[in-house]
Amino acid sequence: MMMWLAATAFGADLVDTAVQDGRFQTLTQALEAADLVETLRGPGPFTVFAPTDDAFAALPPDTLPTLLDPKNRGLLNQILTFHVASGRANAERVQRQGGVISLAGQRIDAQTSAQGLVVEGAQLVRTDIETSNGIIHVIDAVMVPESRNLATVARDAGSFGTLLAAAEAAGLIGVLTGDDPFTVFAPTDEAFRALPEGTVDRLLQPENREELRQLLTYHVVPGNQFANRIARQSALVPVQGSPLPIKPQDGTLRVGQARVIQADIEAANGVIHVIDGVLMPPQDVDAVLGVIDAAIQRGAPLFNHGQTQACYAIYEVTAKALLALGDDRLSDRARRRLTEGLATAARRHNPGRAAWDLRHALDEVSASLQLQM
Repeated sequence: MMMWLAATAFGADLVDTAVQDGRFQTLTQALEAADLVETLRGPGPFTVFAPTDDAFAALPPDTLPTLLDPKNRGLLNQILTFHVASGRANAERVQRQGGVISLAGQRIDAQTSAQGLVVEGAQLVRTDIETSNGIIHVIDAVMVPESRNLATVARDAGSFGTLLAAAEAAGLIGVLTGDDPFTVFAPTDEAFRALPEGTVDRLLQPENREELRQLLTYHVVPGNQFANRIARQSALVPVQGSPLPIKPQDGTLRVGQARVIQADIEAANGVIHVIDGVLMPPQDVDAVLGVIDAAIQRGAPLFNHGQTQACYAIYEVTAKALLALGDDRLSDRARRRLTEGLATAARRHNPGRAAWDLRHALDEVSASLQLQM
């Protein structure tokens, strides 16, 4: 059984606590070189997985001097922010959640071994050192984040040749290699082969470039979206703009009409979820109706089983996502109805009544859209 150790240093912040401890001289030097000291002196709170001096000494020769070279500040910053997460995540929470999301955007995965809690291959040798602005967990190795970009990760996997060729033809490789984080729902080569004969060849023709761009950007969502977070939503808004329905089904996550067959493959600039089908952007009205229908299918059973707060949360996220579309897919009347529904629900003290307010609003919008078809 794991024993959670604790120390109290509520009067000192994260940086002062590390300095006073005496085991983190290299870490504090690196934080200064990466210009992160003031960040970790801020209000936070933060959770820091702190490698000891011995952990840094175990790195390959010349690694540390290279990282401390001012010209490599960006790389050093990326490595150090991979050791920090927002919020106070004690060891029990880290273990329960299977990890936390780092400030670098990548997930710090956690597993329990015979020796205790392990994060990204590093053993937690002491946990839950409380400070005035966060928690420190002492680890015995320096964690290394993924350094390859989305395109390189996909290329190295060997099963996304068609996707990469399509991205090249559509002029979208820059999205996969840039600094901004994106989440890619990546169809395999097999998924592309399942399309009607001639479809891929037609899309790769220069005259069909815009159609190809629309299709591919329907597979890309801004930011890092991990599977556990996606599963709590009824829809995502991809770069293409049409809502992408989300639905857990039979123990798997369905995105549109495709299944996620491998989730949370990380890159330096985003996340890849492998899917078994190619997502086709729907017509605008169909897209909105699909999102509303997916929300009701998920929310209604929760409401009927007394989980009214969870139902309300799904309807609220859906209404806000529809309002965020920012184009003419919804009439002014539909926008007003959703806005009124959100405002009325927010005033309710009873989550069941709040859920009904939003359900009525969604039903009315759905009915008005069906009249347009």
